[in-house]
Amino acid sequence: MSMINNVNHKNMIVMWLFLKGVAEERGLKEKDINIFEMLELSYPENYHNALKYYTDPSQWSPLETYVQCYLKTKEITGDPNTFRNCGRSASKYKSIGNWKEIAKSISGPTAAINILPNITPDWNDTKIFELVQPAKFNPLERKVEAIIRYTFHPHIDPCDDYCSDPHILGLLEAIPTNWPRHLWRPWKTLPMGEVQQMLVQYDPIKLFNSQFFEHLKLDPRFDGNRLYIRHPVENRLSEIGMRVVLMSQELHGQEIYLGKYEPVKDTANYNATMGTLITKTINIDGEPICQEGTIMGAPYFLIKYSCEELALTQSLSGFKGIFKGRSILLQEHYKTNLILREQIEEKNRAYEKLSEYSDHLEDMVEARTSELRETQAKLLESEKRTLEHRITGGFAHEMRNALAGAQLEFKTTLNYKDQGKPSAEILKDSATTLLKNISLIHEKYNIPREEIATLLLPELKTIAEIADHLSESLSGVSKDLDRGLSITTQIRDYAKMSELKPGNAPIDIVPLLKSYGDRYRQDFERIGIRYAVEGVEKAIVKAEEIHLDSIFGNLIRNAKDALEEFETDRPKEICVRIDRKDDETGSFVTVEVSDNGPGIPEENLSEIFEPFFSTNPTSGTGLGLGIAKRLVQLYGGTIEVESEVGEGTKFTIDIPQKQPSVGT
Repeated sequence: MSMINNVNHKNMIVMWLFLKGVAEERGLKEKDINIFEMLELSYPENYHNALKYYTDPSQWSPLETYVQCYLKTKEITGDPNTFRNCGRSASKYKSIGNWKEIAKSISGPTAAINILPNITPDWNDTKIFELVQPAKFNPLERKVEAIIRYTFHPHIDPCDDYCSDPHILGLLEAIPTNWPRHLWRPWKTLPMGEVQQMLVQYDPIKLFNSQFFEHLKLDPRFDGNRLYIRHPVENRLSEIGMRVVLMSQELHGQEIYLGKYEPVKDTANYNATMGTLITKTINIDGEPICQEGTIMGAPYFLIKYSCEELALTQSLSGFKGIFKGRSILLQEHYKTNLILREQIEEKNRAYEKLSEYSDHLEDMVEARTSELRETQAKLLESEKRTLEHRITGGFAHEMRNALAGAQLEFKTTLNYKDQGKPSAEILKDSATTLLKNISLIHEKYNIPREEIATLLLPELKTIAEIADHLSESLSGVSKDLDRGLSITTQIRDYAKMSELKPGNAPIDIVPLLKSYGDRYRQDFERIGIRYAVEGVEKAIVKAEEIHLDSIFGNLIRNAKDALEEFETDRPKEICVRIDRKDDETGSFVTVEVSDNGPGIPEENLSEIFEPFFSTNPTSGTGLGLGIAKRLVQLYGGTIEVESEVGEGTKFTIDIPQKQPSVGT
């Protein structure tokens, strides 16, 4: 059952005034009948008590609260037909709210019945009323006749709201009593109307087992097509109905069920609307159980209604208003109720949608969770890339400036005073020249060689050794500076990858992959690597060749470096396989780059595409695989890795043959 506020407190007012009438007849006090306090119903703080709240016609409560109150009313009054008698009392106690005003604005019961569908949304949104046949005065029968249909909203089980059905029948019966039989004798009202309930939506088994009948222990059951209950007085099974097939009839151009039926002969032969025809009327101590002729389990409720009409109105067919000015107010009331009804219908559609969502909630939650995870992963990846861009870009910029400055200063030692020679070589040449000059001094001034050798040669030898050492050191520093600048360039280029745009030139990747055999031939021969390219002879993708070279070049170099450091007795191999594949997402070129080297430990597989991660940090920047992955993603492709320690590694790259949109 729904906990939506779908019953207006006007219904509670009818109930309360009915209780007050009973209290006056029996000499009871308000506390003896205050069902709202007895049930300990909650109410907002701005109301003095529960009674004030539940008799405020502007407020609404859930259907469950309404049912609780009605059952409590039945308990207090001890009236077995409380629900219907309460509805009938509405006219007597003037508790039907807006009917008091409507009665002044319309000609009589005919008009009252005809505006019923517009009035009911003021009272509840559990059901919708329709006039299958509008009320009209029949001069032959001298009565007003109408056919009324109503259906419960999909989220309401009719068996949960059983008490409102007899309540409605009582209200309908009481409608004529709001008008006098003759205008000159206003103290004598029209008699009660007559209702014949032809169809009801109730499932008989569910209804007779519900809280409304549990005290009677009816034990309902079907035996074949026959419906039985245990008679509360006779204490034996009593047949009260049988299954029938509803036969539609045409009324005012539409097919409708009006109570016509035929017995069920063979249910397997029917693909039709079924119902249960009640064949016996049972009342227990004045409490109605079932009514002969009513069909239960129907698609809707259907009521035939008749009543007397004002004598003046009978002679003025179609006369709608006694006071013209008030008819304008009534029209405004129609418009208001029409808007309310549209809101109710919109709410019904929302209920249906909610029900649909509920049926597929688990799948929807799983799908949405997957979407959220994917979105979160993309967001984290984006934030990570942004952070990488800022850190690596800033680092590379500052380091490049520092290294470039150091290299500029260092070049002055490699080209001392623009002499085209390193300072260490100039120092060594100067020492050699000094030795030659000393030899000349010896010859000119006849200084003994022994003194020269003792005093000068050790120092000159030290200078020569220092010059050689400086030359080697400066050469190493020069190489390190060049390497440092190269690394900062790679880092800077990696940081700028977010700015790259995919190329659109048709590139055959087969010749590119074969070219690595020549490019690294000397290294392959030195290490003892067999390099092979297999698969299709042509595989064209739209890209920038330098991007593809960066992807595959990094993979080939990584495989080469891994095999170079791997000691094994088996022949070393790098195998590249190229294929084309098609699936529901498009056409792809698939490239597998595999080696039979040392493999990658399982704990490192999730990190190898991260920037600066390397299993051999002395020989690389750790950017190669990260660059390869970013470039593959730039073209809307994927890169995956499989590896087993001691057996080798395989990278699989799928690149779409159709260029992706920029930014994908």
